[in-house]
Amino acid sequence: MLLDSTSRSQFAHATRTSPWRACRGLLLALALASCGDSTARRAVVSASRSTVSVSPSSGVVADGLESAAISVVVRDGAGAPMAGRTVTLAVSGTGAILDQPTGVTNALGRFDASVASVVAELKTITAEVESGAGSVDLADQPQVEFVADASNLSSTLSSASAAPSNGVVADGVAVSTLTATIRDALGNPVPDIEVAFATNGGGNTLAPRLATTDAGGTATATLASTVAETKTITVTAAPSGSAVVLADQPQVEFVGDPSNLSASLSDVSASPALGVVADGTTVSTIQVTARDVNGNVVAGRTVLLAASGGGNTLVQPLGTTGADGTASGTLASIVAETKTITVTLDPGVADVVLASAPTVEFVGDPSSIDAVLSSCSAAPTTGVVADGLQVSTLTVVVRDVNSNPVAGRTVEFAVSGSANTLTQPVATTDSSGVASGTIASTAAETKMVTATIDPGASQVVLAEQPTVEFIADASNLSATLSTAVAAPASGVVANGVATSTITVVVRDANGNAVPAIAVQFDASGSANTLVPNAAATDAAGEIRATLASTLAETKTVTITLDPGPAQVVLASQPSIEFIGDAGAIDPVLSSVSASPSAGVVAD
Repeated sequence: MLLDSTSRSQFAHATRTSPWRACRGLLLALALASCGDSTARRAVVSASRSTVSVSPSSGVVADGLESAAISVVVRDGAGAPMAGRTVTLAVSGTGAILDQPTGVTNALGRFDASVASVVAELKTITAEVESGAGSVDLADQPQVEFVADASNLSSTLSSASAAPSNGVVADGVAVSTLTATIRDALGNPVPDIEVAFATNGGGNTLAPRLATTDAGGTATATLASTVAETKTITVTAAPSGSAVVLADQPQVEFVGDPSNLSASLSDVSASPALGVVADGTTVSTIQVTARDVNGNVVAGRTVLLAASGGGNTLVQPLGTTGADGTASGTLASIVAETKTITVTLDPGVADVVLASAPTVEFVGDPSSIDAVLSSCSAAPTTGVVADGLQVSTLTVVVRDVNSNPVAGRTVEFAVSGSANTLTQPVATTDSSGVASGTIASTAAETKMVTATIDPGASQVVLAEQPTVEFIADASNLSATLSTAVAAPASGVVANGVATSTITVVVRDANGNAVPAIAVQFDASGSANTLVPNAAATDAAGEIRATLASTLAETKTVTITLDPGPAQVVLASQPSIEFIGDAGAIDPVLSSVSASPSAGVVAD
């Protein structure tokens, strides 16, 4: 009996692998052949006695190349191998590459195939065998474990993530969990791979820095920090070997700790801090930066500003602190003074008052100087001796329309009258708006003072115009500038009734009339009546006296000022001629005489 070509080939293979099985198969084939094809096809395949095996059954690399061999032996109910049976294999899962040749079982009832995969998983092999008019599913369902390719890790298919990735409080306690899943070039997760986690930035606590992937190819670590910033995570697979750096570089945003604000590390600034015009419009910007105890800026905090002093317009920040921890408001004022800024974070039961309290200097408005609210004064205003030495101090306070003193303004004084020595201010107005000058004079009179601010096209003349009374120098009377005049100075009848009036004007060394000076009159000759003989000068420095006499002669009048040790005798000494009374000749008192009365030659 002859075997067909397929049976011969299968017999030859069996002979090489197992001589005993080849002999047994040959006998079975001869028996089947003797029965004819129809007899063989009528035999029933045993699902339980037939076998399906796979080798190797584990550790097959899922790279699409490495494979496991599948061997199916089809038997009947008596355990005899059945040749010529069509076997159909199936593999569970995905990514399987089944190398299943066409044909039927050989003389030994065997059918061989192989399976590879690109998906790492446990796959189940099932076999269906054609039997008579139907088919039989074999009971054997071996499994083969395909594993990831640890020698071909992928930086792009591997992944890294962080959760949460934003809003993690930078308090050194709150953490973001870092998860790395290591995959091979076909996307299969790879277990037992060492993974190194790293991050940039400062203040970090990263644990563990080295981890090993689990059965799902995953390794985890946690990251905490005390520095609020965005951290970039770098993951390296197999750092001690092929060192594959993952393309995924997740970021974690750490933020300031709103529950632990710092009064000392938070800060506030004012800009400008000096020279802000107190016009109610010009502002200083107040910027607050909220920080936690680690110095991190804190977003979302409510800021309340307060300012000392009066006349303030304080605009609170619009909204809470931004991502940079800052919030800004403004301060304007109509009162020139130094304001202290106070900042409260999250006003309420747990509010935080900042230690920093900047100041803002508001100053008067030089563009709106007020002629009425500004002032000009003199001191003293009366009794200033007009000796050219004694002075009255002139003081101007320059104020704006809000009555604030204005610094840095030029002040120019003008004074009425004559013989003045006017000293202008040596500098502009000071921080109190004050500038001063002096006035001295040698002319006794009342002076009016006028102050002009910033002389020029936009000058302002102050409404207030004080006066200064300069008076004569009673301590420095002049004998020569003082005068004494008698009228009439001649032909005054010496009848004891007719008088000559003596007018004295007392003056100081500068020619000023001096009031209230004691004056004493004296006249030479005799039979005089001098009224008064002593009195004080009036407000004009004048005094008058009258002189009568019953003795006809020329009288000389002497005037003494302030009689005493420091008396001054006037250089002017008027003379007055008294004459006999022609209207009252007395025959008795009149006389006639001849001389010589004898011995006159009658020639």
